[in-house]
Amino acid sequence: MKIKYPVIGKQRWDMVSETDNSRIMGSKIFVYDEMVDTADKVGVFPTTFNMDYDSFKKFDKVPGIYELELSMKAGSKGQFSVIGANYIGEYKI
Repeated sequence: MKIKYPVIGKQRWDMVSETDNSRIMGSKIFVYDEMVDTADKVGVFPTTFNMDYDSFKKFDKVPGIYELELSMKAGSKGQFSVIGANYIGEYKI
């Protein structure tokens, strides 16, 4: 599935698990989602998408508008992951 989103932040990590000393690597992007105005929730709540560690480099212009290619893996609890990204243009906050 492909969708256009304003990417407003990115983060990555490379660390060692305290429980079994395994290496944990990954990254995520934060995207601007729609304004919410209900009785119980008001404002803008960023959505996050997880990615592998190296995908961090695909987002060299942040903030920016990107076309994201999303995928859902079995066992991901319904969460989408970014598997591709193309920069479309500037996004001003």
